[in-house]
Amino acid sequence: MKQRRTVLIGGDLHNLGDLKLVLQNLKVDAPALVRRWRALPPEVERQVREAGGTLVDGRDLIGFARRCWGADLVIGGGQLVRDNQSPRSLAGLLLAAISARAGGGRVLTRGLGVSRVSTRPARFFWSRILRRADQVRVRDRRSADHAARLVAKGKVLETADMVFLSFDPSRAGPQAGEHRDAVIVAPCVDAGENRFLPPELVDDLTRAALSTVPDARLVLACHDPQPEMDLAAARAIAARLPEVQASILAGYDLSTLEQAYRSAALVITNRLHSVIFSLLNGAPVIIIDDGNPKLRAVAATFDLPLMDNATAAEVPGIVAGALAVDYAARRALLSDLHARAQANVTS
Repeated sequence: MKQRRTVLIGGDLHNLGDLKLVLQNLKVDAPALVRRWRALPPEVERQVREAGGTLVDGRDLIGFARRCWGADLVIGGGQLVRDNQSPRSLAGLLLAAISARAGGGRVLTRGLGVSRVSTRPARFFWSRILRRADQVRVRDRRSADHAARLVAKGKVLETADMVFLSFDPSRAGPQAGEHRDAVIVAPCVDAGENRFLPPELVDDLTRAALSTVPDARLVLACHDPQPEMDLAAARAIAARLPEVQASILAGYDLSTLEQAYRSAALVITNRLHSVIFSLLNGAPVIIIDDGNPKLRAVAATFDLPLMDNATAAEVPGIVAGALAVDYAARRALLSDLHARAQANVTS
C-alpha cells in the first residue's frame, strides 16, 4: 500500500519555538512537505531540509492545495488558532484541507494552541478547517475550551505541546560537575499581540540574578530574531544595563539556542517556549506576567514565580526563591506531559 504524502503546517519559522515544533514533527513524519508563507533565512531553510522537510510556498493557494491532494495534512502545534491571521492564509489552509480529504487523505492536529477566536472571518475558516479533522488535539485545558466553540466538544482531545516529545530526564535537572553561569533574559515583544516587558522589573531582576549567580554572564536570547521583534527588545535591555557586558543571541540556529539553555543558571522571560526550553533543560525560570494566559497556566502547573511588579527590596528574595527548584517534582510533571504529547502521534 502506498504511503500518503505528509504536509506540515506550522507557525512562523522565524520564531525558533515554531521551528522547534516543525522539526519535532519532522522526526515523526520525514520526509514531508512544509508550508512556508514568506521568505525564510537560509539558516532556517537548512535546518528544515536537513530534518527531511521540503519547503513549499503556501501563497500559491491553488498550487499548494494540489500538492495536498490525498495527503495527510498535519497542523502541527503552536498558537496557530487565533484571530490575527490573514484571511488569505486561512483560505489557503481550508483549500488544502478540502483537497487532502477529497483525495482520501486526512487532516491531523497535534497539540494545538487555540486562542479565543472572535472575529467572523477567523471563526468561519477555523471552524471549517478543524471540522475536517477526525479529532482536534490541543495542548492544554484553555485551548480545549476554545476549540469546543469551533467544533463539537466530543472531537476535542487535550494532549500536550509537541515540544514535550523531546523531554529527556537526564537534561531536566543539574548534572554532577555541570557548570551553569548564564543568566538568560528572553524577551517577547510583539505589538500585534500586545506583548511587552516592564523595563524596571526586568532590569531589577537581571541585576539581582547577576549578583547572585557566581561568575554570571548575561545572555539576551532572541527566540524571534527579526529586528522589529525580540532583537529590538534585547538591544534595549543591553542599552539600559551599560555596566554589564551582555551577549545577544540573535541567530536562527536552533541548536545554538538550546545549548544556551543548557548553560543557564536562571532564565527571565515572558515567552512560553523560553519557559518550556528552561524546563526541558533543567534551568530555573522567572516568568514576567504580561497578561498572557499561556504563561499563567504554565506558571501554575510548575509552581513557577510569575511577576508583574516588585519593589527593589523584594527582588533578591524572588531570585533566591526561583533558584530553589524541586527537580523531582518537575521531572514528574514533564514525564506526564511527555506521555500526553505522545498521544498527538497515535492513530
